[in-house]
Amino acid sequence: MRPGARTVTAAAVVLALLATLTGCGSDLVRRLTGGAGLDDVPDFVFETADGPVAAPPWTWCYGNGCSDGMPPEQPPTMAPGDGLVFAWPDDGWEFEATFREPGAPCPRTISVPVTSLGEGRFEVTPGGPAGRWQVDVFGRGPSGDAVTTIDWTTTADGAVQEPRGTVSVVTEHDGELDSYGVELTVADLAATPRRADAEVVVTAASGRSVTLVPRRSKGCVAAGTVWFSAPDRVGTRVLELGEAPFDYRVVLTLDGQEYVGTATWPDDEIEDEEPATELTWTPALPAYRP
Repeated sequence: MRPGARTVTAAAVVLALLATLTGCGSDLVRRLTGGAGLDDVPDFVFETADGPVAAPPWTWCYGNGCSDGMPPEQPPTMAPGDGLVFAWPDDGWEFEATFREPGAPCPRTISVPVTSLGEGRFEVTPGGPAGRWQVDVFGRGPSGDAVTTIDWTTTADGAVQEPRGTVSVVTEHDGELDSYGVELTVADLAATPRRADAEVVVTAASGRSVTLVPRRSKGCVAAGTVWFSAPDRVGTRVLELGEAPFDYRVVLTLDGQEYVGTATWPDDEIEDEEPATELTWTPALPAYRP
């Protein structure tokens, strides 16, 4: 056995154990690493006519600890209404709520901002048409992020999102241009198209261009959404063109109708969603209007 092999193997085992325990939010990890344990993570506390209802986060990163989970099969049920208030104890957090039809295999999702009422209280207002929804409430702040799920029947119609398209091709890694492939996502369309095709033309500052053809995903995506991708070897063709900025021109065909999306990287890159880049469409994409 080579010198140090036993030590390296033991360290690897310890790291693997810690990673596994962190995913469970274990108090052992909190004691060993100083990270948060399950008992340290606050609940979302909803105000109801019958008193406060706690909704524990099912996925979170808090302090130095993280835990990945799944939404509960039977989330807490809130009384019907047109507004719902909850409390969160930490300062500096912002929240959004995502509404999805319960039980649907590939449901449409509608995300709306959550309003701060001050003093650690926040209000969720309806998204989409009135009715029964499962609502994921997600927050992020200086101490981490967390998401919980509730079952809520809204009694008033709420906001819906305008269609949105983003494309990812070029990124920056350690100060160098790179690409992790091509991703094109178009969401919140009036309906899921039966047929959809796309090509992405990328032009560098040098004026040289390349056309990339991602393939549509056949998996389950949210209603009103189409998603295309291509592997790294396709995206890295862009690196041969020269330096940034890169102009993107996306030609998207939905059930025979053509739409053109344009953007410039890095100018139109979306903060906190890098390297996703926001596209502007001509003509406007068909919007969901319930």
